[in-house]
Amino acid sequence: LINWDQANTFRGFFDLVNIADFRSTFAPSLTAAVSQLELYFTLLYRQFGPLGITLAAAGAVWLYIRKRRIGQFLAIFWLFQVGGFALHVKTPMDELTPFVMEGFYLPAHLAVTLAIAAGAGVLYELLKRTGKTRTAQIAACILPLLLFIVPVNRAVQDFNRHDRSKFFFADDYAYNIFL
Repeated sequence: LINWDQANTFRGFFDLVNIADFRSTFAPSLTAAVSQLELYFTLLYRQFGPLGITLAAAGAVWLYIRKRRIGQFLAIFWLFQVGGFALHVKTPMDELTPFVMEGFYLPAHLAVTLAIAAGAGVLYELLKRTGKTRTAQIAACILPLLLFIVPVNRAVQDFNRHDRSKFFFADDYAYNIFL
């Protein structure tokens, strides 16, 4: 029913995998790559906030020092996802670009999320280890709750933007195809 990019041929499959539809006819440019990187870091900050980015940095350092292979894998994965995508996609930036492109950065966000988890674990273990004082013990007990509140807060703040309860495109599309 749907044959996006005529993927039944080798060339069509290659174009589909290489996201040919999202590359414009413009020549590769540093300006387009910089605008894509700017978009990525804006989305990263909006979606994870300063706490998440700080925990991701701490987790990335810890992974690189203690679990070097995992840290290297995540770093290379993240670099190829973000850098490769920014260099590969030459979509001109307009008001719709962030909403279209943010889905393509999800694999990179997965690597960041794993680094955040490692950073949160390091912080928790550090608080437990140095938790001789009452304040450190209380902080170690409150930390999991705070780390749970952060994504819930993001979900509440972004709910209206991502609410699809009145979005019937997929239902209408399926209905029209099978009609």
